[in-house]
Amino acid sequence: MSELVRQHRLVVSNDILPSSSKTKELNAKIKEIGAKRILIIVESVDVNLALASRNIPYVEVIEATNLSPLLLVSADKVIATPGALKQIEERLA
Repeated sequence: MSELVRQHRLVVSNDILPSSSKTKELNAKIKEIGAKRILIIVESVDVNLALASRNIPYVEVIEATNLSPLLLVSADKVIATPGALKQIEERLA
C-alpha cells in the first residue's frame, strides 16, 4: 500500500460510490482518472456499485476482506473508501 502511495496510484474517496445503478454515472466519475485498469476497494459492495460497474471492462470492484497483492499490482489506479482502508489496516496489524 505504501508503494501505491509513493507512485501516486492510490486515491482515497467516498465520492466514487454511485447514488444509482447507472453505469453512465460511475463512468463519468472515473473518466477523469484516465487509467487503463481501475480497482475500487470498498467495505462491502452495495447493489448500486455492483450494477454500475459490471459493464465497464477496465473497472474491478472488490471488498477489502478479499483483497490480494496481485490485484493491487495489476491496477493502474486504486480507489479505496476510508472504511475499506481501515479494514485493511486492521487485517494487516
